[in-house]
Amino acid sequence: MKNKERHQMDERKHYLGASEAAAIVGLSRYRTPLDVWMEKVGQSEGQEETLAMRVGTALEPIVIGLFEETTGEDVIDRQKQILHPDHPFIRATVDGVTNNAVVEAKTSGSHEGWGEEGTDEVPVEYIIQTQVQMAVTGLEIAWIPVLIGRSDFRVYKIRKNQYLIDAIIEREVTFWELVQTKTMPEPKTLSDLSLAYPRDTGAIAIADESLEELVNKLSQLKEEEKTIGEHMEQLETQIKSFMKDSPILVARDGRELCSWKTQKSSRFDSKRFKMEQKDLYNQYKKEAETRVFRIKKGE
Repeated sequence: MKNKERHQMDERKHYLGASEAAAIVGLSRYRTPLDVWMEKVGQSEGQEETLAMRVGTALEPIVIGLFEETTGEDVIDRQKQILHPDHPFIRATVDGVTNNAVVEAKTSGSHEGWGEEGTDEVPVEYIIQTQVQMAVTGLEIAWIPVLIGRSDFRVYKIRKNQYLIDAIIEREVTFWELVQTKTMPEPKTLSDLSLAYPRDTGAIAIADESLEELVNKLSQLKEEEKTIGEHMEQLETQIKSFMKDSPILVARDGRELCSWKTQKSSRFDSKRFKMEQKDLYNQYKKEAETRVFRIKKGE
């Protein structure tokens, strides 16, 4: 990790950014409150920057330029960090502002979550993010210009909702207390539980009657899942046996039912690398610990 990126991550431990608000209130599709908490208390390195995120950052000036051309608005104060007037640990780095609105530029590879242009029908994460931005800037409107794919440019309008803002800020204040006291928020997902309890202590947990019933129910569902999986495999085998080397299966009326096409991909041959470059392999291999969950079948 570069020194600049490390510095930015260390800085982010000291405040809650607007883009983190959706995760904190439990409305993010990608992160949970525990993910953010782990980052703030230094127990994880935070969300790794993806290629899509880097591309979005690179295209941001283009999206803002398209917004200015489309609306005639001038966007100033780009990438300016603004603190909440009452809670300085709540901050927003705005992509820019006009004379009366926040501008939050986006890119998307999919139309999913994006409604009719000019409305506020945008992914929920961006509703939460822009409400926080309006809370810290005091502005009443947020524009979200978005480039979907390579050719669909749209502009959405989000109005300030004080009731929603109050609810978000209240949750963030409570969350920040958990950060300051290093009190872990309740895990919400399986990945959360793996983060919260990465190793066992050796102590035995004793189930009560209700928990034993849950284990039995899960065991039953897993057996049903196995049966369904086997049936699915049988059906797929029959279909592929009929298709043989045909790439597409169509119905009698011409509708495409399914495809079985040849695709090429590049994969790293780790076995060969280990055999031919053993010293180099040993130098870069990394041990990892995981907890494996198994249900014991009854006698």
